[in-house]
Amino acid sequence: MTASRRFDLKILFTSSLLFNMGAAVATLSVTLYAIRLGASPLQLGLIGMIWPSVYTFSCLVSGRLADRFPGRTLPTVGTAMACGSFYLTSTASTPLQIMILVVPAGAGFALVWPPVEAWIAHLSTAQDLRKNFGIFNISWCLGAAPGPLLAGVASDLNTSLSFGIGILLMAISGGMVFTRTGEIPRQTATPLSEAQEKSRKFLYLAWIANFATYFAVGIVRSLFPKLIDQLGMSGATTGALLSAVSFSQVLMFALLSSTSWWHHRIVPLVVSQGAVLASCLLIYSTSSFASFLPVMFLLGSSLGVVYFSSIYYSLDAPAGLGTRSGLHEAIIGLGIVAGPLSGGIVAQRWTLRTPYLLSALVLASSIVVVLILWAARNMSSSAANRTRAE
Repeated sequence: MTASRRFDLKILFTSSLLFNMGAAVATLSVTLYAIRLGASPLQLGLIGMIWPSVYTFSCLVSGRLADRFPGRTLPTVGTAMACGSFYLTSTASTPLQIMILVVPAGAGFALVWPPVEAWIAHLSTAQDLRKNFGIFNISWCLGAAPGPLLAGVASDLNTSLSFGIGILLMAISGGMVFTRTGEIPRQTATPLSEAQEKSRKFLYLAWIANFATYFAVGIVRSLFPKLIDQLGMSGATTGALLSAVSFSQVLMFALLSSTSWWHHRIVPLVVSQGAVLASCLLIYSTSSFASFLPVMFLLGSSLGVVYFSSIYYSLDAPAGLGTRSGLHEAIIGLGIVAGPLSGGIVAQRWTLRTPYLLSALVLASSIVVVLILWAARNMSSSAANRTRAE
């Protein structure tokens, strides 16, 4: 790898950290601001699903655009859109205005993440793909980790301050990406290696697991602050608990990037989903900071396994990197959309704890589907091998 590519990768890792820190501050600021404006659980669910809805569909487009226009253009435009959207959202006076003004942020995020992920994959070789995406995952997650805590503390002081911090961090990230003009190597459609063929077979299993996991995470991020507020805890407490999710995710990313034991194995996907399921049941049944904190760490570490599996299997391919990263991110967005929307509906109908039972049901269904597909694929492969042997 040339010195220029190494430097470009360092810039992308650093900008990802700053952008996601700003995004974490801004998105929680939106939720806390909506609560102060008197938003109901259903309105919070709608706010939590609107921008991810836009993000989901926009990723399908931005991923393909990243294959045609690799480089700095799409991330720079996306950063500007997100910053403008959050600035306007900070001026809203009703939850309905928030729902409208946060829409461009979803499209802006979509113009950042799939293109950046494809850019990193372009700059990586097959040998350092896991390492580079391990660093990338640690970077964006390390940025997200203090974001909610920072947003909670700043929001307790002044709502405009919390929005301003988030916007400033994203703007600095966009400026760093804009400085990179290095040439990106073109993709070549070469045959899949044996490892890449295995990754292709696990890709859909990881996508299913990723949807179910982010369904639960979407509910936690959009509705958990309301539960904490109802229990009489502060915005700083909310931020600390949500930050614990990201900190534990960072630790898991560091572990997974240093070893390949989890490659092409079904057990990590199934066990991690089971741990997220257990986290949801524990949130349903506990009420104190001391009991919530270990649950957040369990949730974050399990999320790390599923996310890393999805992005690794998506980009362990010789071509179509932007399209695959777009699909990977769109599936995350779909989970974050479906979770807050359905969670907000059941919370409005029953209680603020009911959505976590819904999450547990979705995760249990995902585990069953993943195991069935994995077993069917193994049976099919065994039958094909016997046919060739005969």
